[in-house]
Amino acid sequence: MVHKARAEQLRNAAERLGISASEVIERLIELGIEHNVIPDELPGFNIRAEFGAGVRSVLGEVHLPLLPPEHARLFADALLFHAAKEGHGRHASKPANFHDASIVMMGRLGRGLFLTRQPLNATVEKVGMTLEMARDVARRIKAAADKADAWRVDVARQMAEEAAGPEKAARVRTDT
Repeated sequence: MVHKARAEQLRNAAERLGISASEVIERLIELGIEHNVIPDELPGFNIRAEFGAGVRSVLGEVHLPLLPPEHARLFADALLFHAAKEGHGRHASKPANFHDASIVMMGRLGRGLFLTRQPLNATVEKVGMTLEMARDVARRIKAAADKADAWRVDVARQMAEEAAGPEKAARVRTDT
């Protein structure tokens, strides 16, 4: 619990910045992550690259299907698009289909963002997050996509070296 004097300081800072007190706290958390005081992870939001496959994301109750890196980046861009929309009203995307036949929608609700996914023949999965959380999730999804792509390039290089034979593989390694 925050002491009432500290709560008043948060409210004053929020008023000066034109944001909510919770957004002030989010900015403090971002600074903590930037300066390695707080780990760069979001409890309940598990995002990871899977070797040779793509990006696996569990965002609260929403379990996304395994996404190829290029699709993961598109999903992250959609999060950023909705997080960047001006105003505090309500809007939602049109339903989009994933390759696993599930349907996903995202949008803004006030100062937050919501995400829903309807898996085929299963219960609707929902998660809400602040706009800063959405930006953080998008950044982490893109980083996982980059890691998955890097693994893909490494595997392709190794396969090319093996196909070329030991003599040519040694030359390829020294040329790069």
